[in-house]
Amino acid sequence: MATLDHFKSKYPQLFGDRLISFECGKGWNDLIERTFEKIKDSGTKIVQLKEKFGGLRIYADNCHEKVSEILKNTEAESFKTCESCGTKEKVKTEGRWLKTLCPTCRAKEHWWLEEEELRIDVINWVKDKKPVFELAPQEKVNALDKYVDRILEVLGHPEALVTDESTIWDFLALEPERLKEISEKLGVKVETGDYLIDVAASMKLKGL
Repeated sequence: MATLDHFKSKYPQLFGDRLISFECGKGWNDLIERTFEKIKDSGTKIVQLKEKFGGLRIYADNCHEKVSEILKNTEAESFKTCESCGTKEKVKTEGRWLKTLCPTCRAKEHWWLEEEELRIDVINWVKDKKPVFELAPQEKVNALDKYVDRILEVLGHPEALVTDESTIWDFLALEPERLKEISEKLGVKVETGDYLIDVAASMKLKGL
């Protein structure tokens, strides 16, 4: 796994008190290191770093256009880099749950048969060596449905299926420059790493 303590020690200016999670395979450590070197003096604060849909997603606050471009390039490069060992040889993003791996690591890990929980917006685990799918919780989304519907409308995805795990970045990964516009339309400040339910709760609190 990527070593959070190492990165926090070397790049303390990139971490604040809003860090949600920081986890991915060790094969992306060099890519993360090179990315952090480029943005270390930008004022950006890392909110979350994880594997999603086979790629490396880095969510951050205070993310101006230059940093957004760097993070997009990092995600693009992650699809050419084995998440497990870091090689760029014969790497593919595939599988029942998308993972970016080289043939050797894919054959060696058999990760889809391990009895562990893997999260995207769907909770997946293995029971009796058969994949089981369960949608991530939706209790908070349902309780704030009026506000969540408004958020999805402003994001341009009114029909999207969302859960309590869904974030703004899920919808704005390639266009973070829209954050200011989205914030103005919703009446609350929105950051890329925010959960939809947190934005909805803020809107409810302000009586919007």
